[in-house]
Order: sequence, then C-alpha cells, then structure tokens
Amino acid sequence: MLNYLLARHMYVLGFMFNQDYSQVLLVLKNRPKWQAGKFNGIGGHVEPGETPEIAMSREFHEEVGHQTTPGSWRHLGSIGRERDFCCHILAQRLDVLDLVAMVPMLKTDEPVVVGFPGSLPPNVIPNLRWIIPMVIDSMTTSDPCYAANFALGKR
Repeated sequence: MLNYLLARHMYVLGFMFNQDYSQVLLVLKNRPKWQAGKFNGIGGHVEPGETPEIAMSREFHEEVGHQTTPGSWRHLGSIGRERDFCCHILAQRLDVLDLVAMVPMLKTDEPVVVGFPGSLPPNVIPNLRWIIPMVIDSMTTSDPCYAANFALGKR
C-alpha cells in the first residue's frame, strides 16, 4: 500500500460529474510540458498543511471559478510511486443534468470543457481511460469493499 506521507510531491486529481455520470469536467492543459495539449481532470499540488479535500476545493476554485466545500469531495484513493509522488483521486457528483453552467466564463490559458466519459477525446491523458471508469464505478457501487480495493490498487 502506498504510504503517501513519504512522497516528495503530492497532487490531487478531481472529477466533477453531472447527476447521471454522462458528463465530466476536463481541462485542456498547457503545463506541465508533458501534459501540454492534453485533457486532464481538475487538480494540482497539495500545499503544506492541506488535506487532499482542501487542496481539491482550492484547485477547483482556481481552475473552474466555482466554490466547493472540502467535504463535498469524495476521496476515492491514491496512486503514485512511494518516496516520489502521490496523486489523490477525488470526485463529486452534482445534482444537475448539464455541466455547461459550470464551465467558467473567464478565458484562461487552460480552458475547462465538458467531456463525456463514454467517448473521451483522443488527446486525453492516457490514464484517464481507466481512472474515470473506476471513479464512476466507485461512486455508484453499493459494494462497501470497492473503494478500499480501488485505494489499494486491487480493482
């Protein structure tokens, strides 16, 4: 099991879904260099003293322009390389049919768009092709062991 406390770099990766999980917010990245021109979830660095939920709430506000509460984000698991990096995966489902209203009106250098989990764009970060379905499964399953298995990398 990953001991994220030993990681030199900690990140959060978040997914905001509509009520039936047919839409997800994605960001078209310009940085870091290896992500430039690719779609990813919302996220970034965990600052010293922040929990993953607090960091996710802050990053969502910075990138999307909407306030969320740390408690509204569900921490689903962590992936990474011990002593190197840890990426906490979080998600939230809004009780709305269409996420278009969540797309920020301000033009930033990293635009936020509504994506469709069933047909992700070809220029998506490759890991999202398995992470997003696992996140949806974890958010919608009634199996109490699923989230634990996801966090341990057993699913």
